[in-house]
Parts: sequence; C-alpha cells; structure tokens
Amino acid sequence: EKVIVRAIWQLLLETGFCLPEITDGHWDIRRASRGSVSFRIRGIILSAPTREQLMDMAEGDIVLIEPPPSKPDPTGRIWGCKPIFLPFHPTRQTCAARALRDMELALPLAAKCRRATPLFVDVRTGLSFKGNRIRRMLKASLRKFMSAEETRKYSPHSFRITLGCKLRAAGATDMEIMSLCRWMTLESLAIYCRLTPEDYGRLLSKA
Repeated sequence: EKVIVRAIWQLLLETGFCLPEITDGHWDIRRASRGSVSFRIRGIILSAPTREQLMDMAEGDIVLIEPPPSKPDPTGRIWGCKPIFLPFHPTRQTCAARALRDMELALPLAAKCRRATPLFVDVRTGLSFKGNRIRRMLKASLRKFMSAEETRKYSPHSFRITLGCKLRAAGATDMEIMSLCRWMTLESLAIYCRLTPEDYGRLLSKA
C-alpha cells in the first residue's frame, strides 16, 4: 500500500489533480484509470511496458497522463486532449513519474485490463480509494510533523494550490500556470495562486 500512497501524493503535487479526478468510491471510466497512463521510454510510447522496460527508465524518459473530465471541464473537451508530461528523475526526492513507475512494478497489469481498472486501487477493498480515506491518510501523514490543529489548514486540494504557487515562484506566466493546473479562468488563478512568504519578501526587497 505504501507504494500506492506515495504515488497519490506525488501525482497530486505535480499535476494539481482534484481528488474526484483520480479516485472516488464510485469509480467509473470517466475518471483516471491505469489506461490513462503511458510511458515514453527511449522515445517509444508504451501503454503497457514490460518490467525490463520500466527498470530501464532514465533521465529524459516521460510518463504521460490523459487528464480525466473535471468539474470545470466535465466533458474533457478542453484538457482531455492535452496530455500531462511528467519527467522521470532517477534520484530527485519529488518525482511523480518515478512513483508511478514503482507502482507499475509493484502492481503489474495486463494491457486489456488497464482502461477498466482505477488508477489507484485500495488493496484493502480491491476498489478505487474513497476520498474520505485519502483525506484521513493525509491528516495522519501531516501529524508526523505538525499539530492536529495545524493539519486542519490542509486538504488534498492543498496540493493543487501548492503547484500553482510553485509555478509562479519558478517564473511561469499566468497562461502557463493555468495550463499546467488546468484552470479555466483568471479568477481561479487569482484565488489559488498565491505568493509564498519568501517570494513576497523577495519582491519587496527588490522594490
């Protein structure tokens, strides 16, 4: 289970997915499945790579994800045709591509079953993770280094906000941030994409 949970956190952090996009207690094929994920290894796109091919992944390889329909894009017409590209890094602490590769190695799945299998399966039930369980797991993880009171400030949606803030800190334009976070309006950008205290101070110092 640990490899699945790690993949969930890493994916949320690097894609900004909302929880209902990737998992729900009543999963259906509109949500992310194992078939939503493919691997570009040595320039070749593979929907069901072998263990040997997965073990051969290196810098420069990519994991591709088809964005599922979401609340702002219920038909998938806007973002569904625009793949998410996750770069593979062999050693970087945060790497969703590597976490998904590791999950693939731990839980191999035949090509014919991938589209009908949730991206993240709860090993306790054999079904898609329920949102409430993921929320409880996040709180438990946060409790390892903050108080229960502090954990109330965070939810799985915090990953989405973090991605927007980090992209802004990295110098991404508004349109680039909206594209990577799959936001539909500048209003969403204004609400969620906030300056970190460090960036706020840096800009004031420059002023």
